[in-house]
Amino acid sequence: MDEFYEELRKLMPLKNWSDLISEEREKQDFREGLSCALDAYVSLLKKYKAILGPDIEDIIIKVEECNIYIKECVNYYYEGMYSLAYESIVKIVSDSFYKDSYLSIQPGCVLYKARTIEKYQKLTFEEMFHIPLNQRGIVKTQRYSAPGYPCLYLGKSINVCWEELGRPRFDDLMISRFVVKNEFQVLDLRVPQKDELESDRLAEVLKKIPLIMSVSIVVIDTDASFKPEYIIPQLIIEYIITNNRNEYKEGKRDLFSFILGVYYMSTHVNGDLDFSEDIFYNLALPVVVVNGKEKYCQLLSSCFEWTDPTSYYYEDIKEKFGSDFRDEDIDSKLTKNEIHYKYSKMGELERRMSEFPLKSNKYLVINTDEVNLDSNGKMLNKLEIRADPDTEWTIK
Repeated sequence: MDEFYEELRKLMPLKNWSDLISEEREKQDFREGLSCALDAYVSLLKKYKAILGPDIEDIIIKVEECNIYIKECVNYYYEGMYSLAYESIVKIVSDSFYKDSYLSIQPGCVLYKARTIEKYQKLTFEEMFHIPLNQRGIVKTQRYSAPGYPCLYLGKSINVCWEELGRPRFDDLMISRFVVKNEFQVLDLRVPQKDELESDRLAEVLKKIPLIMSVSIVVIDTDASFKPEYIIPQLIIEYIITNNRNEYKEGKRDLFSFILGVYYMSTHVNGDLDFSEDIFYNLALPVVVVNGKEKYCQLLSSCFEWTDPTSYYYEDIKEKFGSDFRDEDIDSKLTKNEIHYKYSKMGELERRMSEFPLKSNKYLVINTDEVNLDSNGKMLNKLEIRADPDTEWTIK
């Protein structure tokens, strides 16, 4: 299994897809590069099928079917038939197989949001959320969001936020710590770890690989207006948005049961700093509730509490950081890479921010489909809610 996983990881994140194309052909054809990568995965399954279990033939059939839809989707998109491209993606992600493997993000999960600033600039608590709905014009294309539609991007670590922003000067980052308050579900498209191939989830993981490969392709031309590497991710988000919008219009008010976005691995994973790979995860959450004059999505606001933003520069001035290793860390179960991260600038800032007070946005959603009972089990006909004096309420 070690050899299989080593070869599999060469395809994710896919950094040099053009190298997969025959030298006699156009080396900058994204479609052919993706097609070659998908075919390479099928060949890999066939090469190692003796160790991949008795169901491998059925898995290969499912993978080849998925590959057809992905190639079809990209071809339709290049030909300008966007609705047909979307339908091809729907054929994949609407499968009950994906619906049965949604990931629940649990209360207490810690994430981070970073933004670059001008020298000595300060940002507010609200500015660390998604771009306001009344400023859609500044929303640019990103891997999981199209121009004009705000999306909240959060990282599993400060380091992945820094990598996603292109490694700016670290003191020029303002960062907030986000903590999940209400459980929600996402489509899990993270690159699998080796231990997942040795679990009872093997078949599920192998079937998801083509889609994971397709959303984990490094952008070659970062200055281009059109980035073909974003085709599949953006269509997946469109599917999620469409489903949520339809359910919302149909009157479904248990908003926390919606699939809110995608959990994925950054394409900027690198071993330069000897950090653990599991800190390179990201969440992409498109706005859901966009009615009225609210600046922020009420549902996303209700899923999190977060801190006022700070920076390493400000925190180091207030109280000098130290990087001395402690005996308890050396003797602990932490790996070498985990200890490296704990005592990096990012790790030090994360530890200090863990003591910061959390705040809530005033735009909140309450699940009114729940039945509220008193201590004796009797149904309550009213629910007491307390809020700041300037909080505005909208009852629907």
